[in-house]
Order: sequence, then C-alpha cells, then structure tokens
Amino acid sequence: MARISKLNWNTVDWSLQNVVIASNLGCSHENVRQHRLKKGIPQSPNSHKKLTPPKSKYDWESVDWAMNDKAIAEILGCNKCMPCAIRKKLGIPPAQRPPKKTKYDWGPVDWTTNDYQIARTIGCTPRTAMLHRLKHGIPHHPGYKPRPRRNYEPA
Repeated sequence: MARISKLNWNTVDWSLQNVVIASNLGCSHENVRQHRLKKGIPQSPNSHKKLTPPKSKYDWESVDWAMNDKAIAEILGCNKCMPCAIRKKLGIPPAQRPPKKTKYDWGPVDWTTNDYQIARTIGCTPRTAMLHRLKHGIPHHPGYKPRPRRNYEPA
C-alpha cells in the first residue's frame, strides 16, 4: 500500500535550505532532502551556510560571573547546567568556592602539648590532632618520641 503524503510539495520554494523548508512544512529536513533527490532538484545555493542561531532569552552580558553556576541559574531562571556551558563557551573560569569551614576551631590550640591534650581541649580524637599537625607542617611537641616499630623477621 502506497503512503499518501499530506504535504503539498508543489508549492515549495526549493531555493531555501532544507531546514527552512522542513520548518515551514512541519516535517523533518531528511524528508525534504529525500524529496529533493526524488525530484532531481539540486541543493539550495545556501545549503552549506549555517542558520544564525536565535537570540538567547537570557542576558548573559549582565551576569556576575563571580557567582557560582547554581546561583546564576536561579537568578536567570534557567537550568543549572546552562551557566556552566556558557562559561566554557566564553572561556570564563569557574567561580571560586568559599573556603571550607573546618569542624574544629584550631585557633586557640597550644601546639607545644601532645596530641592527646590537644584532642581533649578542642573535642577531637588524638589521630585528628596528629593529622592536622602533619597536614599543616606543625612540628611535634618537644618531648615527642615515635613509638618503636616491631621488627618482623621472616619465619
């Protein structure tokens, strides 16, 4: 059974691009391309030219790019991935994150005491105090002696 086309292909302006014809007729550009081939009509002279994209409904020039992408998306009312994509397109680096808040207040700590006393003072474990000391290059207290390691000899 042959399929009957509901579109009137006789009234088409074949000098337009396939995409424009397709949008006017309400069909796909592939469908227009196939009809062009079937009728022996050459491609339009503008077929290689890209259509200019529609203007964005968002005002990207007035955006404060120091804000993070989520905040920008909330202000503009767009998807939160959109500011990230525009950032990459315009070559704008990602917004700086605020410094991470620490769980413990390390300011009043007396680093000349041992890790157990520091842990009791600020409410953390001795291991946390030791790791903070190592991370920030703070030397051990004056009486620190590393625990001797066991020597395991092969049997």
